[in-house]
Order: sequence, then structure tokens, then C-alpha cells
Amino acid sequence: MKVLTDLEAMNWLKKRGVATDAGGCLSFEHTTKSTRFVLSPPRTREAVTSLAVNLVEVLGCDHNASTGWLLWLKDFDIWSNEIEEIGWTLVEALMQRQSELNLNSSAFVFEPHEKSNLKATLLVPILFMWDAYLIRDDGEVLVRIDHDDLSSIATTSDAVLQEMKESQLSPWLK
Repeated sequence: MKVLTDLEAMNWLKKRGVATDAGGCLSFEHTTKSTRFVLSPPRTREAVTSLAVNLVEVLGCDHNASTGWLLWLKDFDIWSNEIEEIGWTLVEALMQRQSELNLNSSAFVFEPHEKSNLKATLLVPILFMWDAYLIRDDGEVLVRIDHDDLSSIATTSDAVLQEMKESQLSPWLK
């Protein structure tokens, strides 16, 4: 896992054809063919874990075992300082790189062999209702986690679309 600054994260995205607008929203840069699904928020702690696991597993389905991901925490000072501190303590423990983390380092690139660490880290923004993006390393899958329950998945991959409809993600898709 590598810790990135926001600028480094934007460069990582640009190399993969993912655009970032002035408000920080992501979109596919070089295509008009994409499909977007709204995600229902998980209502139980079991659903939070299941959603984190299935986002990584299902959305990596057509990309073979060498799928890496970028997890970018975008807005994490939504609630109280105490909640933010607990969330970041969990992230730091998962990262085991506490000295590298700061307010300018809220993006993490996970290599294919780090899927368990990615799933565990992804639990934090889902559980604490932080805004975050999860982007597959080929730039064909964008997941937006949103504190206002406006989370979504966008993809340009037909294989991912099919897998989503037949997978354990289907209960969350609207």
C-alpha cells in the first residue's frame, strides 16, 4: 500500500482517464458509455462488512487477480472531532504507516495482494459515513461513498455490469 497526497491521487487518476472537476467529483474522461447505479446504504454492521467485501470482489471480476485500487478519502470532517479521530485511528492502525498520514495524505493505492487490507480500510468510510472514492486501477470502475446516502457505482465495463446484477451487490443497487 502506498500513501498519496491529493495531488498525487489526481495524477494517478489522470493517467487512467478519470477526470476530477473543481468540486472534486470524478468522471470518465474519454467515454460517453458508462452506467451508474445508486447504492442503498447498509443498515446493519453485517451489511457494512458485506458491502466492503463485495465492492472489491465483484467490481474486480473482469480484471483478473492483478486488480489494484485507489481509495481516496474525500470528506472526513463531517461529524465531530471525536468521531473523526476514531476513524483516523482505525485507518492509521490498518495502514501501519502512521508517520506518513496527514491531512494532505488521504489517498491510498492498494496492490493486488493487499485486498484484505483494502476491504478493512474501506469499512471505515462506510461505517463512519465519510465521503470517499474507490477506483479500480484501470479506471473503468468508480465507486462513490457519500455521507448523504447518495453513494453510487459507475462503470464502463460490460462484464462488471453483468456481474453486479448477478452478485451479492444486487441488494444495494437501485
